[in-house]
Amino acid sequence: MTAIGEDSLTITRHFAHPPEKVFAAFASAEAIAQWLAPHNSISLTVEAFHFASEGAYRFCYAKPDEGDLHLEGRFLTIDRPRRLSFSWCWLPPDIHAGIKSLVEIDFAPVPQGTKLTLHHSRLAELNMPQRHAEGWLGALGRLEQLLATKS
Repeated sequence: MTAIGEDSLTITRHFAHPPEKVFAAFASAEAIAQWLAPHNSISLTVEAFHFASEGAYRFCYAKPDEGDLHLEGRFLTIDRPRRLSFSWCWLPPDIHAGIKSLVEIDFAPVPQGTKLTLHHSRLAELNMPQRHAEGWLGALGRLEQLLATKS
């Protein structure tokens, strides 16, 4: 389920894996590099990844025929395996550079695995919620494929 608001989005997705396993895919630079891109034609290089409260991360997305885009932020809440939150800020030349948004993710155990609820807020400019929803939906699909191969 996806809900897109004026300046935020919420995605709910079920994974057939326990919360510990789903959470772990967010806690490792190696895992993040394998799935946190909207589709396979965009590659992700993890340039920095300090998974701790107030720890920083920085990613480089290589887009074919468009060049590189950089993203950075800080981990704000790490409550393994229940909750994760972090800031999210694109860098120039991205069209939404400099807008510091917030990603909050809850990992709830359910009989079939995990109910993941992702809320991305402070998406203040036109088309930001839609653009980020498309990116998250693609990335979460890739995450599901990754988890299925590591069963």
